[in-house]
Formats: sequence, C-alpha cells, structure tokens
Amino acid sequence: MRHIEKNELRSVKHYLLHGLFYFLYGFLKNLSFPFCNYLRFACLVLFGARIQSASIGEGVTVFCPWDLKIGRNTTIGARCTLTAYGGLTIGSDVRMAPNVMLLTTDHEYADPDKLIRNQGFKKAPIIIGNDVWLASNVVVVKGVQIGSGAVIGANSVVTHDIPPYAIAAGIPCKVIGSRK
Repeated sequence: MRHIEKNELRSVKHYLLHGLFYFLYGFLKNLSFPFCNYLRFACLVLFGARIQSASIGEGVTVFCPWDLKIGRNTTIGARCTLTAYGGLTIGSDVRMAPNVMLLTTDHEYADPDKLIRNQGFKKAPIIIGNDVWLASNVVVVKGVQIGSGAVIGANSVVTHDIPPYAIAAGIPCKVIGSRK
C-alpha cells in the first residue's frame, strides 16, 4: 500500500490535468442519450484510460482516468464512482449495477495531533476479474481483489479478497455460496 502525500494531490500538474479532464468530462457525464456512452468512452481514452468497453452509464464519476483499465463487454451502471488513484483494473464481461463505488484511496488518520485533512492518503489497487457481477450500491475498498465469476450482493461492503466464483454479500462482505 502506497502512501500519497497531500502535496502530491495538490500539485499544479495534478490540478491542471484533473481540471482539464473534469471540464471536458463534465459536459458528457450526465447526458442520457445512448450515443453519449461513446462520448464518455472517447473522453476517458483521450485522458489515458485503457478501456475496451463503451458501455458507461450516465452520471459515472471517474477520478484519475489514466490509472483505469476496463476489459471488453463490461457495463458500468449509472452513477457509479470509479477512483483509480491507486490503480483500478476491471476485467471483461463485468456487470456493475447503479451506484457501485470502487475506492482505491483512503484517508490517513493515525496521528491524532494532526487534522485528518493534513495527513495524506493511503492507496492500493482494486482488481476485478472477468465475468463478475456487482449488484446495486456495492462498495469495494482499496487493495481488494474479486475473483473471476464472483457475484457480490446488493449493498455489500467488500473489505477483503473474494475468491473466484464465490457468491458474497453483507457488511462486511462474506462468502455465502459458490457458483460451482
């Protein structure tokens, strides 16, 4: 897990790059016409996302698109949040229902003598295998791997790795069955 200093996120380069991305992506983010999926796709690719699927629903928020990788035939549902500061890899044929949150960063808070906002961040990648279904309102935190073929139930909070073909649900998410 890599620690991100506050200054790294507040650098001029970071602000300019993100500012330009949000300026362009902001025009396309909430448009609901089917063709707009392709415009969101093009904007993400323009800013370095390595994606092979144009099915990106309206209202999808993306942070740090240059650290985002999405495989073929993957569907990102409406209003999902993808934070890729720590590296975010989503496999092929993945289905993400609305309001899924993939969070590759977290605040540092260990020093009680400093304000939390001044302590920086921790980041770690999220890796989601192929043919995974993330139901509505799922939250996946930094450093988690979800194996291929897994199903994650609605409203779950995934804090640990999920093995391939597992059926998992809950807060925190636990394996409750298997697809095999």
